[in-house]
Amino acid sequence: MTFARQLGALATLVLPASLGLGPGLGAQEVPSTTLVTADRMIDGLGTLTEPGAVLVGGDRILAVGEAARSGRADRTVDLGDATILPGLIDLHTHLTDAEDAYWE
Repeated sequence: MTFARQLGALATLVLPASLGLGPGLGAQEVPSTTLVTADRMIDGLGTLTEPGAVLVGGDRILAVGEAARSGRADRTVDLGDATILPGLIDLHTHLTDAEDAYWE
């Protein structure tokens, strides 16, 4: 799987929920769960786990590592030879590439 396809698969999981574009959850609805797997995972504490796994339910991380693999998932997204970092949010952006424009 190419990097662009991996990124696209991850964006499909993360962006709708983070932007509030997913369906609203009523009192009776149970969010679907997705198991995201990759060859490696860094847990944010400096631990490298191989292979990596993250179980996501709705817009929340439910489990990581072996606990994620043993959980129930409605679907699985395999990112192949990638490294996943659960909870990492990239807030870096360029609003323009014009050198004379300042967005302060």
